[in-house]
Amino acid sequence: MTFRIALACLFVLLFAPFLCAEEAGLVGTVIDPSGAVVGGARITVHNTETNVERRVLTDEKGRYSISPLAIGHYTLMAEAPGFRTVTVSDIYLTIGQKGLVDVTMQIGEVTEKVNVVDTSPLLQAEQASTGQSIENKKIVDLPLNGRDFVQLVALTPGATTAGTTYETQSSNVLINGQRSTKTTSTIDGVMNVDQLFQGFPISPSIDAIEEFRVQSGNFSADQGMGPSNISVRLKSGTNSFHGTGYEFLRNNDMDARNFFQPAVSPLRRNQFGGSVGGPIRRDKLFWFGGYEGTRQNSGNDYSITVPSVAQRQGDFSGLPTIIDPLNGQPFPGNKIPQERIDQVANYFTPFLPLPNSGTQYIFSPPSTVQADQTSGRVDYYINESNRLFGSYTFNQRRLFDPDSGPKNGGLVRRGRAQRVNINWNKTISPAMMNTLSLGWSRFKNVITPSPQGTNYTVESGLQGFDETSARFPGFPSIYIGNYQGIDGFDWFPLINPTDNRQISDDFSITHGGHQIRVGTDLRRFMWSSQSATVGRGDIGYSGDYTGDGWADFMLGYPISAFRMYPQSNYNQLSFNYAFYGQDDWRVTPNLTLNLGLRYEYDTWPVDSRNQLTIFYPPAGKFIVAHKHGQGPDLAAQPLAALAWDLFGNLMTTAEAVNLPNRTLRFPDKNNWAPRLGLAYRPPFLKNTVFRMGYGIYYELMNGNNYSNITATSVPWIISQGVSNTLPVPTLDNHHLFAPFNAPGAASPSIQPITYNPRSRVPYVQEWNVAIQRQLGRSTSVEVAYVGNKGTKLETNIPFNRPLPGPGDVDPRRPFPNLTEGFEVADIANSIYHSMQIKIERQYSGGLSLIAAYTLAKSIDDSSSDFGSGYQDEYNLRLERAVSNFDYRQRLSVGYIYDLPFGTGKALSPSNRVLRYAVSGWEASGIVTLQSGAPFTITSGHDVANTGSGPQRPDRIASGRLDHPTINEWFDTSAFVLNAPYTWGNSGRNILYTDGLTVWDASLLRNFSIREGMRLQFRGEFFNALNHPDFGTPTRSLSSGSFGKVFGTRNAPRIGQVALKFIF
Repeated sequence: MTFRIALACLFVLLFAPFLCAEEAGLVGTVIDPSGAVVGGARITVHNTETNVERRVLTDEKGRYSISPLAIGHYTLMAEAPGFRTVTVSDIYLTIGQKGLVDVTMQIGEVTEKVNVVDTSPLLQAEQASTGQSIENKKIVDLPLNGRDFVQLVALTPGATTAGTTYETQSSNVLINGQRSTKTTSTIDGVMNVDQLFQGFPISPSIDAIEEFRVQSGNFSADQGMGPSNISVRLKSGTNSFHGTGYEFLRNNDMDARNFFQPAVSPLRRNQFGGSVGGPIRRDKLFWFGGYEGTRQNSGNDYSITVPSVAQRQGDFSGLPTIIDPLNGQPFPGNKIPQERIDQVANYFTPFLPLPNSGTQYIFSPPSTVQADQTSGRVDYYINESNRLFGSYTFNQRRLFDPDSGPKNGGLVRRGRAQRVNINWNKTISPAMMNTLSLGWSRFKNVITPSPQGTNYTVESGLQGFDETSARFPGFPSIYIGNYQGIDGFDWFPLINPTDNRQISDDFSITHGGHQIRVGTDLRRFMWSSQSATVGRGDIGYSGDYTGDGWADFMLGYPISAFRMYPQSNYNQLSFNYAFYGQDDWRVTPNLTLNLGLRYEYDTWPVDSRNQLTIFYPPAGKFIVAHKHGQGPDLAAQPLAALAWDLFGNLMTTAEAVNLPNRTLRFPDKNNWAPRLGLAYRPPFLKNTVFRMGYGIYYELMNGNNYSNITATSVPWIISQGVSNTLPVPTLDNHHLFAPFNAPGAASPSIQPITYNPRSRVPYVQEWNVAIQRQLGRSTSVEVAYVGNKGTKLETNIPFNRPLPGPGDVDPRRPFPNLTEGFEVADIANSIYHSMQIKIERQYSGGLSLIAAYTLAKSIDDSSSDFGSGYQDEYNLRLERAVSNFDYRQRLSVGYIYDLPFGTGKALSPSNRVLRYAVSGWEASGIVTLQSGAPFTITSGHDVANTGSGPQRPDRIASGRLDHPTINEWFDTSAFVLNAPYTWGNSGRNILYTDGLTVWDASLLRNFSIREGMRLQFRGEFFNALNHPDFGTPTRSLSSGSFGKVFGTRNAPRIGQVALKFIF
């Protein structure tokens, strides 16, 4: 069934929309003073910001349930004949929370009132899920480097952040021992994940976020696509106008230098924007909108080796002797005759700068960032039975990353992301509700080399490369021994759009103690790519011929060259169909069971022009996709027909080997995902909840793995490489490459990429046992055991590598006529165990606090969708070790403290001037302590003689030092080269880096202008103590710096100031 047909059927069969993960709810029991239940009591829930109300009656057992409710502040009123009216105020509901508010009614007249102040429910007494909600005050008041809310995810037990995704510039999130690519994100219920690169393309301004919740496991069956999720809820307007205007300023005057750099790098950064929201029609229609801009210029320190003026003329006087390859004798005077200098070398030499410090050129080219984002939301409360909201977000950015060859420019990265959704909620009766959501998101990344306007390959006189690449001009890649070359940025320009569409429906009914929900979630994923491949060419000069790489370049004697074309151009499409049922059953007022079942069906990707190819070992051939009953579409790419003629003996059709003709793999229809949970409040332990849960979660497909079977496979793409031996022609003789089908042409390099046609969708089993206790009115403590097991996880393993042994590599390969490739395999496994402790204090007495501690161990045999560098793919048990992200202990504490000085505070000076000076101050910060990350020692040699690495040496001692230093982080004598044609016995991830110690601190002052309006000045320092946490040391045994550390895991101290207007 196509997506359009599914969409039409859903509109016909279902008449109202999907329950977003952003919604909350209230449940409880109403009793009298004797403990007897009160049936038929009227419960009214009132949103204090929008005046929207919901009403229900308690059942015969005194139970009530109201959902969905928008997150926010509420009061609850309970009325029943013969009882005083009870009003419970100051209830705050967070994303996905089922707040528990039990009511005890007193005998009396309805007109008599009893007021109860009940700050938001602290105990999670109705759900077994694990996670953390972060509300707006923490989001905007805690110090965030770059104002990226994702950093606050690390305040969740079991979670950490690590680096950024290059293409989307979003923080990588690791939760409960799972890979960063397995955490999904939604904004107002719509997926915010780049299907191709797995990052979060949209990071809304923190002033536009009402709240977000990290769901780290055992959530209900309406949610899928992975074992963890970050749900973001944008701000809504209210009956009052509220907003902000701000600017954050950062420059290097407030920064410290990097531990390994002599000076502070230049920096200028401005973040500015504002937000405003209010009523369009009071109590009915509300709006909110915001904008944020970022402008940044920063320096990058480079020191590169470049040739002198004399060397550019072929004069190597005073330097080691260079040899004439044509006669084996030194050049007279160590000078290359002018008539021997290659025209290509003469063309490209001016693009390299002259030295300004000995043989080096030292410079600091600027990186620039220009980013803009907007967001908006409209909420329409049509009547008590119909509610509608829609939201839109838009991000665009332009980043320039300079190259180390300054006249060659760098890479310009442009990103554009937008997302829109419409959500309609229909209350059929007090006990029945149906909801629908439509969502669409589109992300586009364009990466281009700069400067780009000229095809320098053609203009230089180089021939044998793709002269048709006028659409993708630029430089070739030229590598020159120990000198700075020219980076042609292979594969760039690169254009990667992705397009996601989503329609979801949820029907819920409350009957007695059961809240039953059934629904469906349909998603369409599209990702495509256009790239230059290596049409402009790669050329290498090693110095093998003359003794100097620059001399080889000047003569035009390359040691190797490589080309790949035509331009890569594909468009892939897949669908995800999910159906679920969930019953949250309040068995008793103290016991709730969460029972759910979800079914997911993922279609494997297809290409719009059927440009899929895999190598199929049983047939010993490449299998090419095609339409049913037809052959491959050889017109899809310019060289496909030629490649089919050249390599037809190595290729066949899918139908010829009984594989699905378009996907080349059989569907996996066995994806059942049960969810089980229990929450119990023992009557004998007041303010205590025991919880446990179990669930299975099927993971989001990684589009990047499947793009490889299109982008680099025959017959759609052809690659070819040559390695020269003497005698060698110069480049200007144009004999480096002949046409692919010419007599004597170099054999094309055919890389086999494969996967198991019967592979499964990866899945994770998660379980937890937790106890939570409320201490006083504002503090809760939770201790949990959380574990999970990943099965059939994706990874890339080497394919067509020979076993260790003597002799030439290629003849020993399983398929000698092919190069080494890789297999996208569903063979990886993982296991995770942890103790997690969370302390949370809601704002009280001037202090708000979240503390999360995790003691964990994560084990796997691959920590990445793209492989972990398998040494021996024939014995994967040797790869089982702690994960790359096995951070054994982690403590994160976020705090906000109103200093107790000034007007209305505990310490209020009598002197007016002094009282004014000390009023309005607030301190906040995030403290992070984390264990080091594991790393692997490599040999740096092909000792096994398999043609590739990485390979590990022998380990003859532990290698650990009690007091490591940056000059010797581990005992280097503990590792030696293994015997020829063997694998080393050293394991994977056996040593650890330095731990992490970071304190981000903020101090702000609020100046009251008038009621509801204030000006805020703040200063923030990230890594305020400037504590260096050393990075991974040099791991290669063959390196002269083996065991030494040359970098840090964290940035040095960074300071910024801000001025913010709040109303």
